[in-house]
Amino acid sequence: MASTAMSRGARALEQSVGREAVIRAAARVFMERGFTATTMDDIADVMGATKGRVYHYYRSKVALFADVHELALLMITTRIRQVFEAELPPDEKFHAMCKEHIRTMIEEFALCRVGSVHGLDRHLIESASTQEARMLRKIVKMRDEFEGMFLQVIIDGIRSGHFREAPPKYAVKAALGALNWFGVWFDPTKKTSEAELATMSETLATFSTDGLRSLSSR
Repeated sequence: MASTAMSRGARALEQSVGREAVIRAAARVFMERGFTATTMDDIADVMGATKGRVYHYYRSKVALFADVHELALLMITTRIRQVFEAELPPDEKFHAMCKEHIRTMIEEFALCRVGSVHGLDRHLIESASTQEARMLRKIVKMRDEFEGMFLQVIIDGIRSGHFREAPPKYAVKAALGALNWFGVWFDPTKKTSEAELATMSETLATFSTDGLRSLSSR
């Protein structure tokens, strides 16, 4: 009985590891080619495997695309939430959340670039099967929850006087837009020192936070 439970656990772990390998390979291809131009063969080639290995985990490119987004959001949301729940003034908290956002994008560039740059447009959701559309709507909800943490800190900052009066729903779009654009201009193939990466994350976090500050808090 115990050995059966252990074997089931081992199989589940193997499935999880194998699935994540496919997701990460897919993220690299989606990042380079976009959703439409990517094929399952492309993903298998990146893995050095047969197409059957990809189809073992995914029968649909849409489902795989959704899981790339989900893994990216799970990773970055977990990290951001730790800062969000810390006892800090709103401006310090927002700055720390922005830095963590960039750090995560640096460490998980392919996943985060697909998640932040290659959006889930309405056409993709409407053309998907019922099950796929449900998966994609789940991703949209996760993305809204992630954005909601930044939005809440902006609202708190306006109430406390740390941030100037501005419509929070637009301010959060501007701040996250600046952070997510990192996924467009940063080139992970170029050698970049740890010091330079730290400067990038600090600069972007400061830029996004200072754009919200009230004159009295600068």
